[in-house]
Amino acid sequence: MSAMFSLLRPLLRPTTLPSASLASALPTRAFSTTLPALDKLKTHKGAAKRFKSIANGQFKRGRNGKRHGNVGFASSRLARLSQTVIASASETKHLRRLLPYGSH
Repeated sequence: MSAMFSLLRPLLRPTTLPSASLASALPTRAFSTTLPALDKLKTHKGAAKRFKSIANGQFKRGRNGKRHGNVGFASSRLARLSQTVIASASETKHLRRLLPYGSH
Protein backbone atom coordinates (compact mmCIF):
# COMPACT_ATOMS: atom_id res chain seq x y z
CA MET A 1 0.00 0.00 0.00
CA SER A 2 2.78 2.42 0.89
CA ALA A 3 4.55 1.68 -2.40
CA MET A 4 1.45 2.67 -4.34
CA PHE A 5 1.10 5.84 -2.26
CA SER A 6 4.69 6.78 -3.01
CA LEU A 7 3.94 6.43 -6.73
CA LEU A 8 0.90 8.72 -6.42
CA ARG A 9 2.64 11.30 -4.23
CA PRO A 10 3.76 13.50 -7.17
CA LEU A 11 0.15 13.59 -8.37
CA LEU A 12 -1.17 14.60 -4.96
CA ARG A 13 1.12 17.61 -4.52
CA PRO A 14 -0.55 20.97 -4.99
CA THR A 15 0.27 22.57 -8.28
CA THR A 16 1.78 26.02 -8.45
CA LEU A 17 -0.05 28.93 -9.98
CA PRO A 18 0.98 29.94 -13.51
CA SER A 19 3.47 32.73 -13.85
CA ALA A 20 2.36 36.28 -14.64
CA SER A 21 3.58 36.05 -18.23
CA LEU A 22 1.59 32.87 -18.82
CA ALA A 23 -1.53 34.35 -17.19
CA SER A 24 -1.35 37.44 -19.40
CA ALA A 25 -1.13 35.24 -22.49
CA LEU A 26 -4.44 33.52 -21.67
CA PRO A 27 -7.45 34.98 -23.48
CA THR A 28 -9.89 36.99 -21.38
CA ARG A 29 -13.64 36.95 -21.78
CA ALA A 30 -14.99 40.45 -22.17
CA PHE A 31 -18.54 39.56 -21.20
CA SER A 32 -17.65 38.10 -17.80
CA THR A 33 -17.00 41.40 -16.02
CA THR A 34 -20.35 41.41 -14.20
CA LEU A 35 -21.49 39.04 -11.49
CA PRO A 36 -23.55 36.05 -12.65
CA ALA A 37 -27.31 36.41 -12.34
CA LEU A 38 -29.10 34.49 -9.61
CA ASP A 39 -30.89 31.33 -10.59
CA LYS A 40 -34.46 31.60 -11.74
CA LEU A 41 -37.26 29.70 -10.08
CA LYS A 42 -39.08 27.19 -12.22
CA THR A 43 -42.83 27.42 -12.78
CA HIS A 44 -44.83 24.23 -12.41
CA LYS A 45 -46.40 24.05 -15.87
CA GLY A 46 -49.26 21.76 -14.83
CA ALA A 47 -50.35 24.26 -12.19
CA ALA A 48 -49.89 27.19 -14.57
CA LYS A 49 -52.37 25.64 -16.99
CA ARG A 50 -55.01 25.06 -14.30
CA PHE A 51 -54.75 28.14 -12.08
CA LYS A 52 -54.66 31.86 -12.84
CA SER A 53 -53.36 34.42 -10.37
CA ILE A 54 -55.57 37.41 -9.65
CA ALA A 55 -54.62 40.87 -8.41
CA ASN A 56 -55.11 40.26 -4.68
CA GLY A 57 -52.66 37.32 -4.62
CA GLN A 58 -55.25 34.57 -4.74
CA PHE A 59 -55.73 32.03 -7.51
CA LYS A 60 -58.84 31.16 -9.47
CA ARG A 61 -59.54 27.77 -10.99
CA GLY A 62 -62.23 26.02 -12.95
CA ARG A 63 -64.49 23.42 -11.41
CA ASN A 64 -64.26 19.76 -12.23
CA GLY A 65 -67.06 17.37 -13.12
CA LYS A 66 -68.33 18.77 -16.42
CA ARG A 67 -66.32 16.79 -18.95
CA HIS A 68 -68.38 13.60 -19.19
CA GLY A 69 -70.95 11.53 -17.36
CA ASN A 70 -73.26 14.48 -16.72
CA VAL A 71 -76.31 13.45 -18.75
CA GLY A 72 -78.68 13.39 -15.79
CA PHE A 73 -77.42 16.59 -14.18
CA ALA A 74 -79.73 19.56 -13.73
CA SER A 75 -79.03 22.56 -15.94
CA SER A 76 -78.41 24.68 -12.85
CA ARG A 77 -75.74 22.23 -11.72
CA LEU A 78 -74.04 22.34 -15.13
CA ALA A 79 -74.16 26.13 -15.06
CA ARG A 80 -72.57 26.15 -11.59
CA LEU A 81 -69.83 23.80 -12.80
CA SER A 82 -69.04 26.22 -15.63
CA GLN A 83 -68.09 29.01 -13.22
CA THR A 84 -64.68 29.62 -11.75
CA VAL A 85 -63.95 29.54 -8.04
CA ILE A 86 -61.22 30.98 -5.81
CA ALA A 87 -58.70 28.43 -4.55
CA SER A 88 -58.77 27.68 -0.84
CA ALA A 89 -56.18 29.05 1.58
CA SER A 90 -54.39 25.71 1.83
CA GLU A 91 -54.21 25.45 -1.97
CA THR A 92 -52.96 29.03 -2.22
CA LYS A 93 -50.07 28.25 0.11
CA HIS A 94 -48.90 25.47 -2.21
CA LEU A 95 -49.63 27.45 -5.38
CA ARG A 96 -47.36 30.29 -4.32
CA ARG A 97 -44.48 27.84 -4.35
CA LEU A 98 -45.52 26.20 -7.62
CA LEU A 99 -46.15 29.52 -9.39
CA PRO A 100 -43.48 31.93 -8.09
CA TYR A 101 -44.14 34.53 -10.82
CA GLY A 102 -47.92 34.17 -11.05
CA SER A 103 -49.54 32.00 -13.65
CA HIS A 104 -48.89 34.04 -16.81
